[in-house]
Amino acid sequence: MKSMKSRIGTALAALALTSLAVTACGGGQAAGAAAVIGDDRVSTNQVSSAVSEINVGRGLAATTQDAALVQLTVQRLIRASLVDQAADRLDVTADQGSIDRQLLDLVRNAGSQEALDQLALDNDIPPSQLDEEIAVSILLSQIGQVLAPDATPEDQNALVLAYLTELSGELNITVSARFGTWEPTVLSVGPVPTDLATPAADPLQS
Repeated sequence: MKSMKSRIGTALAALALTSLAVTACGGGQAAGAAAVIGDDRVSTNQVSSAVSEINVGRGLAATTQDAALVQLTVQRLIRASLVDQAADRLDVTADQGSIDRQLLDLVRNAGSQEALDQLALDNDIPPSQLDEEIAVSILLSQIGQVLAPDATPEDQNALVLAYLTELSGELNITVSARFGTWEPTVLSVGPVPTDLATPAADPLQS
């Protein structure tokens, strides 16, 4: 079976960029927020819950410190919010029936729900959030079809990336400095700012 990233969030996988170039840190943060995406926010509790589930699923203590996992989780949740807001603007939705059908296909291809859950963990996705990840994949596909219904999947992906990048700048996404910095041109969370006085060993405990 293909990797989780090639099966779940196919368009996101196509959008994924390895560059983590960092610009200046964004503006102020709402209390308790790991990130702010326009009128939406990713709470530290959301990040902590997802990281804890992944740790436990991997046989580790829930509170095991993993800065890279925390940063990837913040990034994933920001991207999901960004896609949701883009979908709202373009009036596209992911209905539960479509989500359920894709989930059944994934379980079938993986061989079992347990195997699928392990694939999710291997790709830094909490198994309890598989539905949300599938919804993101469906929304990305539909956004591409709205933007360019007659284009190839590759061209649609490029247009979706451009649309999300523009929307990211418009929403003025900011990340709490202890989690990193947001780079809108690559839709990624980069390293913690070098001018942060005392970087937290565990940003979730700050």
